[in-house]
Amino acid sequence: MNSARNKVVLDTNTIISAAINPNSISGALYLYTLTHCDLYRSDATSHELEVVINRPFMDRYFLTDAPQTRVEFVERYFKQAKQVSITKSVTRCADPKDNMFLELVETIGANYLVSGNIKHLNILGEHKGTPIVTNRQFLADVAPLLLMS
Repeated sequence: MNSARNKVVLDTNTIISAAINPNSISGALYLYTLTHCDLYRSDATSHELEVVINRPFMDRYFLTDAPQTRVEFVERYFKQAKQVSITKSVTRCADPKDNMFLELVETIGANYLVSGNIKHLNILGEHKGTPIVTNRQFLADVAPLLLMS
């Protein structure tokens, strides 16, 4: 039996969805990933998360009675996800700003890239042998019981 932990990259959409609704599929996936996998981030992916989660339109999702603030969520994510320096350059994605996820995948030899970006990332299917999957596909593959709850 292989006891190695999966190396996982989550795109910004998936992470923010988990922050907004911890009880969603994204929330379950995020918690599972933190507990059972090795989650990775780069300077570029970290920067994008900070920029997007702090946009004014996000205010409505992080109300004063929310279980956590944006700052708390991002600080916890930065502590829990492994920071790596990118060593690969990729220009494969139709949207150049999404190449940062493929670069991270290739740099660490990820087992999964989990993305909700169907138009630019999921359409690729895989990158250098790493499957690019939706939240549901990831959970169906690694933790199908979570989809039954």
